[in-house]
Amino acid sequence: SQAYIMVGLTRGRTLLPLPPRDVLPGGSSGHSERAVMKDKDRVHILENSVVMWTRQIKAVVKQESSTETLGEIGILEEIEFWKNRAQNLSSLFDQLQGDRVKKVLKVLEASKSSYFTAFVRLCKDVSVNKDEAIDLYRYLRPLRRVFRRCFDGVTLHSILQTFPPIFHCLLLAWGQSKHFQQQHRLQNLLERIGNDVISVCRKYLKGQDVLKLPREDVRWVLRRSVVVCAGLRSAYFDFKQQSEAMYGEKLMWAAQEFVVFGRIDIFIERCHDLLDLLDTIDDFDVLNGVVVGGPRGRKLTRLVRQIDTEFQFSANQVANIEYDALDVSVKEFDDDFYAFRTSARNLERRLSAIVSEGLDADPSLRGACALLSVFGPLLKRKIMTAQLSVLMARLVSNSQDELAVVQDLFLKQKDSPPVHDNMPPIAGALVWANGLKERATYAPTQF
Repeated sequence: SQAYIMVGLTRGRTLLPLPPRDVLPGGSSGHSERAVMKDKDRVHILENSVVMWTRQIKAVVKQESSTETLGEIGILEEIEFWKNRAQNLSSLFDQLQGDRVKKVLKVLEASKSSYFTAFVRLCKDVSVNKDEAIDLYRYLRPLRRVFRRCFDGVTLHSILQTFPPIFHCLLLAWGQSKHFQQQHRLQNLLERIGNDVISVCRKYLKGQDVLKLPREDVRWVLRRSVVVCAGLRSAYFDFKQQSEAMYGEKLMWAAQEFVVFGRIDIFIERCHDLLDLLDTIDDFDVLNGVVVGGPRGRKLTRLVRQIDTEFQFSANQVANIEYDALDVSVKEFDDDFYAFRTSARNLERRLSAIVSEGLDADPSLRGACALLSVFGPLLKRKIMTAQLSVLMARLVSNSQDELAVVQDLFLKQKDSPPVHDNMPPIAGALVWANGLKERATYAPTQF
């Protein structure tokens, strides 16, 4: 019987192994139904067959969608699942209508076996599930061509245009099939469509190559992927409103959004994490070969280079990952990115302390501007902005004081500006005015 079952599995069918003919009424032994019913050994053999059938049938009925093998199953695989399920349940139904199965049930009914009632109920479940699978596949089959045209050969540039026809077809099927008009069925299909969208985005970038390809190209793919995923969600809400307008409130789409877009949301978050990773590396690139001037320049330069070395080590650990960072089922990235982000934040705090020490060593406006210009985009990062807010406020105040001094000098000396002895009056006045202008605009032009 096991060999018979395995043959069926290789064909995608569930085959029920039948008991020997000589055990059944009217078999080769010629026993009557009453004789078989009174033979406990024969009844036991038939009950064992029913137990095995029950186990096989429950395994088929229980699997209501390809959720059992979710992973990254797409919409076409889901439709193929319903095709196979309809064929398998039809095959099971035909087997249960066979003469030998009916004879088994007659004997169990006559002998008042405890297995009879439960198995008859299970046979009814097969019939109900068969009708449902056939009906669902009847409406999903015409959609295969639509989905295949939408997802085969589609690009990140054009995929947004495929969402309206996809949802329109689903909306039409929703209004026609009573079995399709169940929120969990719609939810399953929407999850599969989301998986297909993620697969299209991942075709353009492997997670292992994020730090190996040109960063602007990687940024474009990540940002476009976020736009595409957001477009899928937006299209769903548009057609959700249409479902209410077409079929009324009772039949409007009401799938659980946190389930439908669960993987999409994780994928969007992963894209944002990778964009943050790239931005952080770009910001810290300014530390490469930096030289800090001022009274404590040598010490501060050594500390900055040490921070740069530690950051490069942390960045290299992320760059050398062996898994695909865009695979949302891979959880290792969350730990690796958390470690990288924690390290970067600690380094930012240390840089803030270095900047503070440099500003204390040379509090002049020109010296402060020269020091801050060394760190460029790092000053815009949240931690450094927060920790240097007091120093920046002082710098702004000093800049305002400098403007007040320049204004006062201009007003006092504009009628008789100081001129070098070896310069003509007009040229000397222009040099004086230009000097005041440079002094007034030096700090603002540094930021």
